[in-house]
Amino acid sequence: VMERELRKRNRCFRVIQSVWGLIGSICLIYSVCSPFWFQGKGLWTDPGITSRQAGDNETFFSIEAERVFGVLAVIMAVSSVFMCLLFIFCWSSNKHTFSKLNPGLRLYPGTLLITVLVPTGFFFLVSWSVFTRQHKDQLKSDISQFGSSYWLGAVAWICLIVILPATYVIDQFTSPE
Repeated sequence: VMERELRKRNRCFRVIQSVWGLIGSICLIYSVCSPFWFQGKGLWTDPGITSRQAGDNETFFSIEAERVFGVLAVIMAVSSVFMCLLFIFCWSSNKHTFSKLNPGLRLYPGTLLITVLVPTGFFFLVSWSVFTRQHKDQLKSDISQFGSSYWLGAVAWICLIVILPATYVIDQFTSPE
C-alpha cells in the first residue's frame, strides 16, 4: 500500500512538472514566433537602424543576440514539448526505471525536465532581457505599448525558471527516498 501511494505521489509531481514545462514551452514558442512584442513588431522585425545611428554597433549586436538566443530557446522548447507530452501520457510509474548504462541508477523524469527546461528558459530570458533593455525608456513611459507576445514571454520564463524548479525542489524534499 505504501509503495502504491509513493508511485501515485511521484506520478502527480511528474505530471505537474510536465504541465508547467508544457505551458512554459508553448508560451515561449508563441512569444518568439509572433509579432506582438512592441507596437505590433516582433523580434524578427527589422528595426531600420543604419550603422551611423547605431554608433558603436551595440544595437546591432543586441538585436542579433536576442534573435540567436530566441532561436535556441525555440528549438529547445519544441523538443521540450514532446518530452513533456511523453512524460504525461507515456511514462509508467508502475515499474522502476533503471539506467541501462549505469545499472542500479534509477531514472527520474523530473531531473531530465529540469536539465532541459531550465536552460531553455534561461536562453529565452537572455533574449527577453536584451529586448527589454533596448526598450527600457518606452517601458518606463507607457507599458501598454508592449504586446501580448512580450507578456506571454514573461509567463514563459517564469514557468520555466521559477515555477518548474520550485515544484522540483518540493518534490525532492517531500520524497521519502
